[in-house]
Amino acid sequence: MVIVGLTGGIASGKTTVAHLFSQWGVDVIDADLVGREILEKNKIVSSEIKKKFGKEICKTSGKLDTKKLRKIIFENKNKKIWLEKLLHPIILEKIKKKIKKIKSSYGIVVIPLLLETGPFPFIDHVLLVDVSPATQIKRLRARDGLTVSEARAALANQLSRRARLLGAQDIILNEDSTSFSELAKQAKKLHKRILAADDIEKMKRYTPHAGKLHLFKE
Repeated sequence: MVIVGLTGGIASGKTTVAHLFSQWGVDVIDADLVGREILEKNKIVSSEIKKKFGKEICKTSGKLDTKKLRKIIFENKNKKIWLEKLLHPIILEKIKKKIKKIKSSYGIVVIPLLLETGPFPFIDHVLLVDVSPATQIKRLRARDGLTVSEARAALANQLSRRARLLGAQDIILNEDSTSFSELAKQAKKLHKRILAADDIEKMKRYTPHAGKLHLFKE
């Protein structure tokens, strides 16, 4: 069974693309949702975070304030690294267990930082949802209410577009000019090809965008 790692920069449209595959019967595992579940339900993890960040990281109910947590790690690289070291091993173990329960012909694991924190031995094929930095900034301003400088800072914390393109084996382009039907058409084409692949090695060897980086400008 092929496991596709779906990744992309912030505000690239990963969730929308993942939902398309889910509609076609593909089992999808979202690393962000797994992480959120751990923060909400793992008492040992939440206790460690409270010790590290203090009472101000909690809501009045005593539960972790994930919005405050995101803001802190966005502004402090060392605290971000600390949190990742705490969470990532637990998230990966959860994902591995979920992969074993996949019932569809192939599976998709959505990992926003796949190329930054990988490689992962359970990922056979990397699918990138690609978008220009200008579009990312526009979406972040509309979606999250960020200023231009805040949006640029968010992008600066991630891999460059070129680095992501170099690490991908398949690319779905999702600019604002890309209609939903065009987006679905790109995803459907890949879906059919994966279903037709006779083995995992065939998927690993397939690199249709090699040598085409000049088509995607920063």
